[in-house]
Amino acid sequence: MSGSRRRAATGYLRFVAWTVGLAALALAVGYVPTRAWVGAAALPAMLAGCAIGLVASWVGAIPVALAAARGVKAGQPIALGSMALRLFVVLALVLPGALSGWFARAPLVVWVGISYIVLLAVDTRYALVALKVGSTTSESVER
Repeated sequence: MSGSRRRAATGYLRFVAWTVGLAALALAVGYVPTRAWVGAAALPAMLAGCAIGLVASWVGAIPVALAAARGVKAGQPIALGSMALRLFVVLALVLPGALSGWFARAPLVVWVGISYIVLLAVDTRYALVALKVGSTTSESVER
């Protein structure tokens, strides 16, 4: 495995660890209020909502990881495409989950939204760092 591929793989695994940690923190902070709001149906809906957010975040970061492994310089289009892919995956997963009747609909949708917003910060930071978007190089400073 080359150096850039190893860095990309390590960066992606670090990203996955951060997303799992933040989702767990969000679940811990939001459990009591959600249970008071919904009752016993809260836990499955919370877990499903955060799982949908996590899967979408992980899938959305794959193009960034692949571009970082290849050393692609055009980072902004890849980052924007990654965010669009993430949104598409969320919609593709939340619609069947909400319409299936397996989960309480309101907490599911609320927790998908919460996990989406919480994980968006990690996704954006990962894309910016992995693709080095907006960084200044010595060449651009000398111009």
